[in-house]
Amino acid sequence: GIQAVKDRLAIAGDGKPRIFIMRGALVEEDESLAMARKPICTEQEVVAYAWPKTTDGRPIKEQPVKVDDHGMDAMRYMVKYLDEPRGVFLA
Repeated sequence: GIQAVKDRLAIAGDGKPRIFIMRGALVEEDESLAMARKPICTEQEVVAYAWPKTTDGRPIKEQPVKVDDHGMDAMRYMVKYLDEPRGVFLA
């Protein structure tokens, strides 16, 4: 799923990515998240996405840290849905 999102974010032959994150689409800010200085939208989650590190400090790329990533999860699910052949349902 992460690689599929990464592929869609890459610039295609026409100079545009195949997925966009729209600024200013947030209907209502979660004040508790803002006060805790946590991401309040998917755009902010993208830059905060992180991977655990090994003892020597190198990132482990297989599984991201599962914190503050609800929008990122939703984006992965959407891309997975769009990339799946029709008639195949996600569990």
